[in-house]
Amino acid sequence: MVENLTLSDEPLDPSQPAQDRLDHASLAQRIAEVLESLRSEDSSSVLALIGAWGAGKTSTLRSVASRVETMEGRWLTATFNPWLFSDEESLLLGFLKTLQDVMPRDRRWKRARESVGRFGQAISPLGKLTSLVGG
Repeated sequence: MVENLTLSDEPLDPSQPAQDRLDHASLAQRIAEVLESLRSEDSSSVLALIGAWGAGKTSTLRSVASRVETMEGRWLTATFNPWLFSDEESLLLGFLKTLQDVMPRDRRWKRARESVGRFGQAISPLGKLTSLVGG
């Protein structure tokens, strides 16, 4: 009997391991370990995941996010899609808004949210700021 194998352009859901026929979970676990290691060495690091269309980048990123959110220490994760913005200014403001939205709403994070809002205000004409000001 031939197994029914269909291909989809939809990213995998990390909570459904049976979907992961190419074992993105192993790569995601290794990336999460590298991130944790980098975090202990430096307070600021960048990691890039590069691959061809359909290679599983989004699936891997979703799986990494679900892992780091459960690691010791508090990780904040956000999903940001730069392809949704038509110009550089909208892209930057969209990024700042996403960053601000992922920050907790407690008193400890208030200054950070306000700083992101002030930065957005400093770089943008007044018309596009309403969602950033005030944090």
